[in-house]
This record gives sequence, C-alpha cells and structure tokens, in this order.
Amino acid sequence: MAASDTAQVGDGTPMAGSGAAGLPRPIARFLARTRRRIRLQRAATGAGYGLAAGLAVAVVAGIAARLWPILLPYQLALLALGAVGVGSLLGAALGAARPLPLRQVAAQCDRELGLRERLGTALELVEGRARSTLAPRQLAETAALLAGQRPPEFAPPRPGRRAVLTLAALAGALALLLLGPNWQTGAVQRQTIEQQRIQEAEQQVAQMQEQARARTDLDPATQRALEQQLEELRGRLADGDLTAPQAVAQIAQTEAELRQMQDPAAQQRAEGLGALAEEFGTFGATSQVGERLAARDYESAARALREFSDQLGGLDPASRAAVAQKLREAAASQAATNPQLAQQFQDAADALAGGDIAAAQAALDAAGAQMAQTGQQAAGQQQLGEVLGDLGDLKRDVANGQSPATANGTPVRLSGSPVALNGTPARLSGTPRTGGTPVVAQGQGQGQGQGQGQGQGQGQGQGQGQGQGQGQGQGQGQGQGQGGGNGSGSGYSPTGSGNAPNQTPGGYGSPQAPPDGQGRANPGGSYESVYAPPPIGGQGQREQVSGGGGEGTPPNGTTQGAGANSPSQVPYNQVYEQYRDQALQGIEDGEIPPEYRDYIRQYFSEIDPSQQK
Repeated sequence: MAASDTAQVGDGTPMAGSGAAGLPRPIARFLARTRRRIRLQRAATGAGYGLAAGLAVAVVAGIAARLWPILLPYQLALLALGAVGVGSLLGAALGAARPLPLRQVAAQCDRELGLRERLGTALELVEGRARSTLAPRQLAETAALLAGQRPPEFAPPRPGRRAVLTLAALAGALALLLLGPNWQTGAVQRQTIEQQRIQEAEQQVAQMQEQARARTDLDPATQRALEQQLEELRGRLADGDLTAPQAVAQIAQTEAELRQMQDPAAQQRAEGLGALAEEFGTFGATSQVGERLAARDYESAARALREFSDQLGGLDPASRAAVAQKLREAAASQAATNPQLAQQFQDAADALAGGDIAAAQAALDAAGAQMAQTGQQAAGQQQLGEVLGDLGDLKRDVANGQSPATANGTPVRLSGSPVALNGTPARLSGTPRTGGTPVVAQGQGQGQGQGQGQGQGQGQGQGQGQGQGQGQGQGQGQGQGQGGGNGSGSGYSPTGSGNAPNQTPGGYGSPQAPPDGQGRANPGGSYESVYAPPPIGGQGQREQVSGGGGEGTPPNGTTQGAGANSPSQVPYNQVYEQYRDQALQGIEDGEIPPEYRDYIRQYFSEIDPSQQK
C-alpha cells in the first residue's frame, strides 16, 4: 500500500500505529463522516435536555415573579425565551462535545452495515493491537468494500414517554405563568417608576453640583462643602437598591447637613452693605465704591476702595477731614450688622484725622478685603439657600412619584408677599394681631352700608373697591358714611372726619395702616376678621365700615348690605383651614408656580392659629 493511501481520521486521531501501515484513505473518510453524523445525533439529544432545563428555569422564575415583585410580564417572557434558547444551545454543545472514541464509531458502523467487524479489525491492525501477515490484504479488501458505501443513516433520537410528558408539563406551566395575571405587576411597575425617579433625582443633584462649581463668587469654604455634600448624595442615590422612602431619607439627611452651614448673620452683613452703598454713593470721592456696592459687585467695590485709599496721600487737610467724617458715617452704618467692618472704617477715620496716612490706607485695605469676604459669604449663603430649596422640591417629587423639575436651573427666590392664588376665595393680607387694621381680602360681590350716630361733630367720606368695599362712618358723633364698590382690587377708603370726644376705640387700631402681607405672631386675644364670601344665592354680605379722623378715634362698625342676614366678616381662624387646604391642593395639582410654593407654605405656617400664643 502506497504512503499516499494512508491518512488520519478527521478529528486528528492517527491512523497508523508502531510497525503498521496507515489506514487506507477510503476507510479514514468513511469513519470521519460517520463520526460527524453521530455527533450531530448527540447534539440533537443534548438540545432536548437543554430545552427541558431552560423551561424549568423559566417556570421557576415565573413562580418567583408571583411571590416577589421582581419581574414585569414582558421581562419574564424575555427571560423564558433566553433560558430556552441558551439551554438548548448549551445542551447541543455539550452533547456534541462528549468523547467519541474511533473504536466506538467503527463498532457502530460494523453493526449498522453488517460488516462483520471488518472496521474494528482494521483499526486493531493499524494500531498494533493485532498482528497478521494478511493485514495488507485485509485492509485493501475493507477499503474496496467501503468505496461504494455511504455512512449509515442514524435515526433521529426519539425521546421517551417520560421525557415528552416532562417537556409538555413544563411548557404548559410556563404558558400559564406568561399569560395569567400577576398580582405583583403593580408593585414592580411602582418600583420601576421609583427607580426612574431616583435616577432622575441623581441627575438633578449632578446639575446642582455643576451649578455650584461654576460659581466664581462663592465663599471657597462654603463652595467646597456644598460640592462635597452633593457628591456624597449623588453616590447614595446612584445605588440601584434604594426605594423612594430611602431616597427621600438620604435627601433629607443632606438637607440637615447643609442647614448646619447656614449663617443668617452673613446675609445680614451683606444687606448692611446696602447702607454703606448709600453713604459712599453720595460722596464724590467714594461714589464708585458706592455704585459697585449698590450693584452687589463686592470684589470690584473692594478694588475701588483700595484705589481710593491710594489717593489719600494727595488730599489737602480739608479734604482729609471730609473723608474722615464720611468714614465715621460709614462706620456708623455698619455698626449693627458688621462690627468688624465698622471698626475698620473707624480706625481709618481716626488715622486719617491724626495724619497717619499709612495706617488709614491699611485700615481701608482691610475694610475692602472684609467687604469682598462679606460678598463671598453672602453669595455662598444664597447658593446654599437655593440648593436647599431645590433639594426640598426634589424630596417632595420623589416622595410623590413625580418627575423632578429642578434640573433646568435653580428657582429664583422672590422677595415680598406671596401672589394671590387662583381659585382661592380670598387671600389673607395680614396675620392675627390683637389690635390693628382689619385684614382685607379680595373677593367678588358688591355691598353698600350706611351708619349714623348722634353726638357732636360731623364728617363724611366715601371709597370704592371690588369684593369688599370699605367706606366711612361715625362712631359717636353726628355724621354719615358710605362704602360701595365698583372696580377691582381691595383697599382702604379715605378716612372721613368727625368729633367724638371721650370715646374709646373699638377692637382695631389705626385704619390708616395698609396690609403689608408680613405677619407677626398673635400675642393672644381675639383674631382679626377676614372677608369670607357667602354661598352663591345668599342674602347679601356684610361690609366693614370704619370711621376715623377728628379728635377721637371712633370705633369700627359693620352694616348689612341689602337683604343681608348672615355676616361675611368672620374671625380668620374659622376659615384658615379652608384657605390653607385650597392653597396646598393648588400646589399638589401643579397650578402654583414652583417659585411661589415655599412662600405659600411658610405663609400659612406662620399664620396658623394653633401656633399663635
């Protein structure tokens, strides 16, 4: 047999042993093709086992998804599909990779084709496990016999009855789990939304951090602490295992830590610089300092003050005296809010008056540095307050399951009284006090009233207003007063005049004081009245009529409108809860702009009757 007629089997098994010629090529090809077919058969069998395993995994996951809120229906379907697919492929790979000795292949071919162990004998001869002088002839005959043969057709594997029943049971259970309702779906959806909101909150905190980092006018210590606290909060929110209450607790913890950094005195010192701006702005030599202070450009104001101090040496005695006096006035303007700055201005004035220019310049330079530091501290406190406001909104949104809405910038903190609420029957314009001006509220309606008394003196007055018209009347004395309303708004009518000697004022103080929206605590006693509109279809409304002027202050009185039997002026504590609830409902419904919400909450908190002592 020629050397070219020997070969190796396709899987690398050598076809030649020691002292024996190699297998003829026809035998080698036949065995290689048969081995591949056997491996395919084994792969199909392994895929069946893998399919069963994948179905079992999917069924277990489906049962777990009904015991715990871990998967949504579509997620379970994807998991089942993946488990079945991966299981089948893995089973097929393991089946095909099982060891398959060539002797086993030869024996199976001999059995299937009735070769009477010719292939097995040929392998033994080649491998040296058997010896015969007729080996070359036998190998040649076997090769000739296989030249026209094809590898045996192996029937596909037929699973047993138990395997079929197992697969059917697993498939049916999985179908029920996929198609049947899952009572944990709602909980999983809520968890998914919570996680989404927490991720959005983490992004909001990142933007707050970037905003704080981008500021160049902040106190460095405050800026570093603020960035560190926000970075730590970001890290805690990035934990995917947090629930909404846990995320709210983390935000609240950061809020508490940031509140410890608040320094109300820093803002007071910055506000005190406004008085310094007025002092310097009216003096020619320091007008630039005043202008920059008024613009709250404290760094620039400090530079302007240093430039001014450099010019002190060129002043004549009269100018020095004028500057010294102005510095004393500046010191007086800062004494209450910034004693350190006030002392520096006073030292500069004393040194300048004594002719010590160098000491005056040093004191003014120190004052400039103090102004710049005050500005940085105020900016830091402002940024801190804005971040606290944003964190409060963020905490509320996460708790309510709403998408956080502070990412596009920190809301501007407005000053002044809160804006009237849409849909609220009336807006309280003051806070409870024992005495003082009646609280006026806006509303709709018209009313007229007249009052007349007997005594000495006379006077009259009139006013207009929509909602509650207030007119003038006399207490003790002869006079007339009217109030009626057309137009819009609310307010106090001009005061009438009259003489009512020896009369004690009623339950209110001066009617001249307009409501300012800024409350003071009720020290006790009766509550102020507010306008509470009667129900539609009522019999009219009561109108507040106050007199004034003259030598005495007549008491206030009320008169009924036409056909009115029920009062519309009631103590405010009787309607407080109604107005508060409507305002909070407007906040929850999103009708109130975000920048006003904190003011509204604070407003109703400060005028809460239960908190007034």
